[in-house]
Parts: sequence; structure tokens; C-alpha cells
Amino acid sequence: MRFDVVCVGSPFLDLIFHELSHLPTPGEEVLAKRLTLTPGGIANVAYACKQLGLESAICAPRGVDALGQVLDRLIEESGVHWVGRTTPSTPISVAIPADRDRGFITVNPNISPDIETLATIETGAVVANLPNVAKLPAGLRTYAILGDPEAVELSGKLTGPLDHIEALFLNEREATLVTCIEDADEAVRVLADLGTTVVMTRGPRGAVAVTPSGEFVSVSAPALEVPDPTGAGDAFTAAYIWADLRGEPLHRRMEVAVLYASRSIGESSVRQKGLPLEDFLVILSEQSS
Repeated sequence: MRFDVVCVGSPFLDLIFHELSHLPTPGEEVLAKRLTLTPGGIANVAYACKQLGLESAICAPRGVDALGQVLDRLIEESGVHWVGRTTPSTPISVAIPADRDRGFITVNPNISPDIETLATIETGAVVANLPNVAKLPAGLRTYAILGDPEAVELSGKLTGPLDHIEALFLNEREATLVTCIEDADEAVRVLADLGTTVVMTRGPRGAVAVTPSGEFVSVSAPALEVPDPTGAGDAFTAAYIWADLRGEPLHRRMEVAVLYASRSIGESSVRQKGLPLEDFLVILSEQSS
């Protein structure tokens, strides 16, 4: 098997509540307008990579429970390959609207990555959660992502060199959590000193990147009405990787990633976020003219 990008780590079945007026108080029932079931987590990165023309795959254990069967069907419908051994349970995440953003309630069984299956795959790049990077075979072009649970797990403990990673992606909250530094911009600089380019998303304020040499890049996000921001960070990661594999310099990678994420979540969708390549190339052309 040969893929451009392999996403290593368990995908989630996301349950997304839409148009919730407020969070319920104890004993209160609140109605949402609709509920979406969609692949989430690293499955979003794989999907957006596919939309951008990269041959992508998920390498992760596949849950054989009822919810795992639903997730398996949804990922198959998305056109992304999913390879890996079977496992009894499936990670689940519920997205709840909160102050023009969303919060998550997650059940994440402790499922180890399927390194044995990964060893049978030829790939140009790998995306993995930061704690799993050390388990990957040597010599792979690796991009690392970080979520809240991993940031808490590594809080104050991330001291080893990261020079074997092409880039580390995280948001402002995760940057402060993992470093125990309240100022997010300072936290990113501290992480970059460990030897990799650190890319921090900032929601509607865009994103920043810092390299080990101290180069600092800040890109603002276009002002767009966003019906549902779920998957924005994943679309950003996929677009950055797409631009990096094309040989684009850092500032251009950041511009492309912010634009792709913003336009992807600006489109109303009942499924995963990610504009098709042909549509995005038109947008890039319009931006350049």
C-alpha cells in the first residue's frame, strides 16, 4: 500500500448538536435543532487531505461495537481508507455549542496505535498525536498534533528534543496547558526551542508559527460567518501539510492553511469539513489577483 499521508491514531464518532439555545441547568431539557453524526478527530485530517488531492489513509484499530460499525460506514462513505486491527470499543465525542464556539464531552478508550499495520504501508508523511510519535518507525516525515487530553498528560513534562518532527500543531489553550505558561505566544516560543516548527491556531484571530531559529509568522483569518467551527483545526492541519509537501515557504503555508480552514468551516455542511481541491484553487487564484 502507498499513500501520500497516513493519519495514525483513533478516529472518533462525533455527535454534534446544532443551534442549541443554551446549556441545560440540572434537570432541564433543552432542544437542539438537529444532530449530526460524523467522523471526527484525526479522521477529519485524513478527509481534508483527500479533498486536497492527497491519497490519504487512517491507520488505527477499528471498533467492532455498534458505534464502531457506524463510524466505519461513515469513513467508507467519505472515501478515506481505514486500515488496522480490530478493537472492542470506539472513541466517541459529543460537541456542544458554547459561546459561539463548541465544547466536547469525550469517551476515549485507551487504544494503542497500530504500529504493526503502519509498518506495512509506504507513505510520504505521517500525522500522529504527539505522545504516539515516539512509537512510530524511524525515518518517517512526521507531523504531530496535540489535543486537550494529551496536553494535560504532558503538562510540564515536555522537555525532550522535537527535531524529528516537521511541525507541531496545537491551539492557544493546549499551548498553555502543555507548557504551564500562561502567555500562549511565549509558550509557543518555548516549544519551538525544543527543535521543531510550532503552529498555533487562534480561532477567528488566525494562527501563528515559530521556528527553532526564532522566525515568527502571524496570519489573520478572514472575517466570515461560521455556522459550526467543528473541524477547523483539522482542516488547517491538512492544508498546512498539503502546502508543505508542495514545497511552499512557511508564510505561504500559514496563509494557505488559515484560508482553507476558514473557507471550509464557512460552508454549511452535515458532514466533514474540507473544500475540494478544484474549489480551493479558484479561491487561491482570486486571492492572488
